[in-house]
Amino acid sequence: MHDVDYVVGNPPWVKWSDLPRPYAEFIKPLCERMDIFSEDNWVGGIQSDISTVVTYHALDRFVRPGGLLAFLITGTVFKNESSQGFRRWTLHHENGTSENMSVELVEDYKAIRPFEGVANWPSLLIIKRNGENTAYPVTYREYRKPQGKPVDGELLSMPIQKQAIPIPGTIDGPWLVGSNGQLSAWSQIMDATSSDKSYSARKGVTTDANGIYFVSTHATNVPDVVRISNDPRNGRRSLPRITADVESSYIYPLLRGREISRFNATPSPGSCVIVPQTGMFGDDKLPATSPQLFQYLARFKNVLETRSSYRRFQKGKPFWSIWTVGKYTFAPYKVVWKEMSGSSFVAAYIGSETMPGGTMKTVVPDHKVYFIPVQTEPEAAYLTAFLNSSLVSGAIGAYASALSLGTSVVDYLTVPKFDANDKQMAELSEMGKRFNSGIEPTAADEQRLDELVTLIVCG
Repeated sequence: MHDVDYVVGNPPWVKWSDLPRPYAEFIKPLCERMDIFSEDNWVGGIQSDISTVVTYHALDRFVRPGGLLAFLITGTVFKNESSQGFRRWTLHHENGTSENMSVELVEDYKAIRPFEGVANWPSLLIIKRNGENTAYPVTYREYRKPQGKPVDGELLSMPIQKQAIPIPGTIDGPWLVGSNGQLSAWSQIMDATSSDKSYSARKGVTTDANGIYFVSTHATNVPDVVRISNDPRNGRRSLPRITADVESSYIYPLLRGREISRFNATPSPGSCVIVPQTGMFGDDKLPATSPQLFQYLARFKNVLETRSSYRRFQKGKPFWSIWTVGKYTFAPYKVVWKEMSGSSFVAAYIGSETMPGGTMKTVVPDHKVYFIPVQTEPEAAYLTAFLNSSLVSGAIGAYASALSLGTSVVDYLTVPKFDANDKQMAELSEMGKRFNSGIEPTAADEQRLDELVTLIVCG
């Protein structure tokens, strides 16, 4: 049925996990044939939006070759990694053939919030079914609310004309959106194909029961023993509040996303997390080496065995096991950023904090924090200054959805390995240390950060 020149519409914006299960199973074969979703959608991981499926189905079913489709769609599909298949702009037919399509224009209405009472990301996608590859850069218009009082019912100001390209080195990666000058500059510091990745990012610890593992701590008169109290409000489970004296060996200072700002990370005093392991699974020796902590955790055994990460990844392992833990968790220094970034990306670094009783222990981030583990403060300061330069943070903001900033922050960047003998890297490191101490960067400092990053990356 290919007999329509123009199709205009507003498909439903629904995450895969929010679909009724019978309907999801009914359309799953269609989604697989279209090759739009990542595998994670079928196991409840990173999710695409069902609007992508409706868009491709409408193109396939209704739009004739040479026709146009204009859909109001969520802008996240141009940014998130789970929509890579959608951004290939290729229709896969039932007979095994395929055809390319050309994106003609995207308009972004996020800033004007046209739907009252809803904070979403409406965007207009115009795509042509012409058998041709999408030519980048794509014209990308951002609308803003008019300054001052609207005239004659005016809702929009003149759009800001920008361009969009996939992350350099990809054909379907998240889009970079900016001016021609910005795209040129960002392309110099981004390369998804580089095999020389000096740094990898990790996720903070995932307990799936923060009301048990996140505790406030106080000193006791007994060496290597702290008094802990859990807070059932940390999570959605109904839990008792318990105070207990336990061994301190598995207790670490906790860093949460709300405690991170540009160049600075400041954990709340006494806020700690129980990390009952040194590797992927809970330490078998914990009951013998930390019997009081074991007794505390055992009071929650039934709850701990029902956690999603435990049932999925750790079944049969000690019930106190938590997820996303490894040697990296205990690195002496960590360059950190929060998953929920708000309006802009910021990074900081953290080392150790003083525990009740006076001992110093490495800080452990929670699951809403991502980090690069490093061994020394000079390297941590260098990385923090590199990421916080307006050149780099602007590039990250240009492709990463403000709702989620994960490991991809460094996956796409070219970040040369720190060399303390390199004068420019050493200068960048000293600037990172200075701003970490609480000194605010001046305009001249900001300019110098960008200059150093450009010199380090481009030579």
